[in-house]
Amino acid sequence: MKRWLIFLGLLLLAVGCQNDAPPAVDFVQGDLAFVAHENSVHVVNVADPTHPEHVTTIDLPGWVTRVLADGRFTYIIYEQSVANNNGGLLILDMTRPAQPVVRATYNLVAWPINATVQDDLLVLSHGEGTTLLDVSDRTNPQPLATLPYAPNGLYLNGDQLLTTWGSCDFRSGFCTGGLRIYDVSNPQEPSEISYLEQNEMPGFDIALANGHAFITGKGVWVTELTGQPTLQVNGRYETGPGYLYNGPIVIQDNIAVAATHPANLYLLDISQPDTPTELSHYQLRDYLSDLTVRGQYAYLVGESGLEILDISDPANPQSVSRYQANP
Repeated sequence: MKRWLIFLGLLLLAVGCQNDAPPAVDFVQGDLAFVAHENSVHVVNVADPTHPEHVTTIDLPGWVTRVLADGRFTYIIYEQSVANNNGGLLILDMTRPAQPVVRATYNLVAWPINATVQDDLLVLSHGEGTTLLDVSDRTNPQPLATLPYAPNGLYLNGDQLLTTWGSCDFRSGFCTGGLRIYDVSNPQEPSEISYLEQNEMPGFDIALANGHAFITGKGVWVTELTGQPTLQVNGRYETGPGYLYNGPIVIQDNIAVAATHPANLYLLDISQPDTPTELSHYQLRDYLSDLTVRGQYAYLVGESGLEILDISDPANPQSVSRYQANP
């Protein structure tokens, strides 16, 4: 009987490791892309990815740092005042895309860095820490708790919040960074459950797949999340000069799409998670601030607007359209 219980436990662990994490909420929802551009967000119809069309423009009082489109609601995080070093959150009802309706605003006490949302929990990182907000009432977001650290990357996965942090000294080139995992099953009392710190590997953005975290910073580094007594770096893909670039990463199936270099977007085969392998790279025209993937298309938000790539052949990505925010 004891052997059978051990076998059953290992089997459940193996099955659990194969399940992908839910996709993170991002700037594309249905046929709409919400393209951040300076002090505005352009709402773009991408029903036909080869012909994106402008729907409306939402103006903000400060530079937009993050847009999350979740169902009919869109969350916009922006820098509110350079003098006061603070920011804001705007919640919009996009039931009628051409006529957005403001449902709520929320002031941040410090400079905004990043945000993510899952169901009724919105997580905001800013200059003074990380705030967990209850957004079950979209007209009245309520703070639940604040964590003391200000991470670059955020990922909500069920009852866990994964955060990445890191920076580099541009004189010496020395970098440090890491990964923190919190239990947020009770978001009013989040608790740290795992911690990893690594020199020479800054932590910028993060994506999850097959029981592993894939983190950008001097390329992409990989950490196994299941069946490990302690977190460690289990694999790495290094890029060349320019590797200090703070770029985003997304994963679909066994393909990671990562902007780990200011000039290139990399498509990596992660079917063997510990040994990511380059399939191709695409030369970028813009510094990327955000990206996502839907089916055969990758959506890239850069300084000039939106570019859409066909990545149905990951060894040969092709640009199919561009939307210029400043035509």
